[in-house]
Amino acid sequence: MALTAGRGRTVAIYVATLLLGYALFILPNLYLGIFKPAGGLTGENRLWMGLFQLFSVSALVWFALRLLGGDYRDIGWDWSRWRGDALVGTVVGLAWALVEMLVVIPAYGGADQVDVADIIESIGGRPAAMAGWLVLGVLGGGVAEEIFNRGFTINVLRSAFANKRLGLAIAVPLSVVIFMVGHLPQDTLQWITILVPTLVYTALFVATRRLTAPIFAHGVHNAAVLAIIWFAYVA
Repeated sequence: MALTAGRGRTVAIYVATLLLGYALFILPNLYLGIFKPAGGLTGENRLWMGLFQLFSVSALVWFALRLLGGDYRDIGWDWSRWRGDALVGTVVGLAWALVEMLVVIPAYGGADQVDVADIIESIGGRPAAMAGWLVLGVLGGGVAEEIFNRGFTINVLRSAFANKRLGLAIAVPLSVVIFMVGHLPQDTLQWITILVPTLVYTALFVATRRLTAPIFAHGVHNAAVLAIIWFAYVA
């Protein structure tokens, strides 16, 4: 199926979906941070954050695609070659996780680096907290963010252009910028650890035209980073 909505309708739905999508990603952080139910932003509560992001953002994208006359296949939801995509994504995601955690992070303080220290503190040696972070990293990050930031952001904007190459040339950097803004890098390290993977995930999506490889790369990377933090600094 191909997206059948006109250009004006496509752009309007696209912009509305981007705004609503980011609100859904941010909402659980605000709720847990402000009202602090069950301890607030604990490792255990990251599970609910991940599940909320997965189901709410996926539903929003599905609804937007239906309004545009399409479905998930139009944003690369194609598992016909999942074995090869899974292998490529796993290798790429694991490779970057090893470079990041064994080379980059130690150069910037290791366990004392602010992001790592926050994860260590919120896990606190509790397996349930570690499980919550894994759900957030794999489902909220690996699946929901790829559906939203790669599949929807790139393919729907591309479809609004008569010249698809031009559309892709505009949609790809926009996807990278939106992903960066959503993660709010504040120093050199955060720029490195956010920019490098988003470029890699975007390249995988553009090269394969499927979400499978970037989903595996993103999910494996996040899980591997958490595993290294657990065994190197927590356990």
